[in-house]
Amino acid sequence: MFPAKANTAFDRKLKAMAGEKKDAVKFLSGNKSRSLNIAVLPKLKQFADYASIRQAIMRMDDDLCNETVLANLIMYAPSQEDDLVAMEKYVNATPEECTALDLPEQFTIEMVKMYRYPERLRFMLFRAQFWEKLDQLNESMTTIVQVSDSLRESKSFKKLLEIILLMGNYMNGSGLQGGAFGIRISSLNKLMDTRTSDTTTMTLLHVLIGTVRREFPSVLDFVDDLKDVGSAARIMASVNDIIQQYTDMRQSLKQLDHELKTHWTAEKTEHFDQDDQFLQVMKDHHQAASDRFEDLEALYLNMDAKWKVTMVFFGENPKSMRPDDFFSVFAAFLAHWKRAAIEEQKYSDRKEREERQKQQQELAATKNSKAAKSKKSDGNTGTIDNSDDDDDDDDESTGPSTPEEQENDTAHLGRRKDDRRMMDDLLDRLRSGESLNHSRQQRRARRRQLNIETSMMQPSQSNTTCTSSDSNNLPLTTLDSNPGDDDFPLSAEDLLRSLQNDD
Repeated sequence: MFPAKANTAFDRKLKAMAGEKKDAVKFLSGNKSRSLNIAVLPKLKQFADYASIRQAIMRMDDDLCNETVLANLIMYAPSQEDDLVAMEKYVNATPEECTALDLPEQFTIEMVKMYRYPERLRFMLFRAQFWEKLDQLNESMTTIVQVSDSLRESKSFKKLLEIILLMGNYMNGSGLQGGAFGIRISSLNKLMDTRTSDTTTMTLLHVLIGTVRREFPSVLDFVDDLKDVGSAARIMASVNDIIQQYTDMRQSLKQLDHELKTHWTAEKTEHFDQDDQFLQVMKDHHQAASDRFEDLEALYLNMDAKWKVTMVFFGENPKSMRPDDFFSVFAAFLAHWKRAAIEEQKYSDRKEREERQKQQQELAATKNSKAAKSKKSDGNTGTIDNSDDDDDDDDESTGPSTPEEQENDTAHLGRRKDDRRMMDDLLDRLRSGESLNHSRQQRRARRRQLNIETSMMQPSQSNTTCTSSDSNNLPLTTLDSNPGDDDFPLSAEDLLRSLQNDD
């Protein structure tokens, strides 16, 4: 309701001191004296004098002893760059003698009367900053642990990697890159570089997203599993700062323990002021902080182990690859996925609309063709001229294509059916994860039949080289040379070869 009453006495004192003669005694450096006048003293107007400020600091007044004030007091405390000899002359001087000092010097003399003033300020600042820093470190380390666990344990992400591997092997089946048993994580972001054709912006990533969305919708859960991978990448970019903060916190706790046990013992009580609460407050803080830091220390060790294990899990060397680069790969892939998913959905919706329109047009054309044929059939009872007219109308309604166009349409339709059959076969195997034992047995039977036929051939024929058409019927070399292979589960290489042989 009403404005706080201004401390006019303190303001008058500041103005009076500012207007004093220039020969006032100074022992602080020029910059430090000016900084105290600007950054510290104006914020302490609520106190009647400097002695009151000293008492508030010894009482550990949290309203006064905030992070900003303590940091400024530490920054402008007496140091080697000041005239410490001149300062010592006034430490035990009377208030009347201290009036000869400039205002910043009077404030400094009052502050240094506190027992272990510089050390006190340093540990008070440590206390003021401790809990916020602890929470920040705890949050950052927890994020790294959770993301590392998600990358290794996410079932949907594992399934996605399997699909990427199998699709890659299927595409590269005729080349040296086919039959791979794994992929490097850097390959994930190369999916955006492979376009489906020169006339479209759709990439292999869009195709993958469409396949997953239609055939394996549960795999989409990986987006939620890895939602914090971007935060992990940003945190690991400054992992050295995290390690430094953790190390400083541990060191400060040790130094505080040493300070209390060495300089604040019963033998030192003659130096204590009656109102000094530093010992009790800092003892309580040290106990509480040490208990919480033990939990943080366990979390730190867990974090350090988890991200290294995760890198090894994905085939990367923690000694040669930066952790932020590692997590950034997944963060970039997730960002590409989200953006491409929107584009692919729009593309699919447009294609569905076009397909419906095409079907409607084909249906209308079929109806017109039937109507024309019916009209032609009815016209056979009429004159020849009417029949010829009907034939002309029928030609215009059906629009027969040329033989070349019919051949192209047939070839295009055949390719579409082959592609659809190939993709359906791949998707069926991806969904079932079935063993290839049955396919292996079929291949063995084909080999035995081939051997029988070869042995029955004439000697002159056995010495001839297989023609290109015969060689195409021979099975590819597989892992079937070992009889015990029937017990092995489905692998990428076996799936690739099975699909190629079955075709």
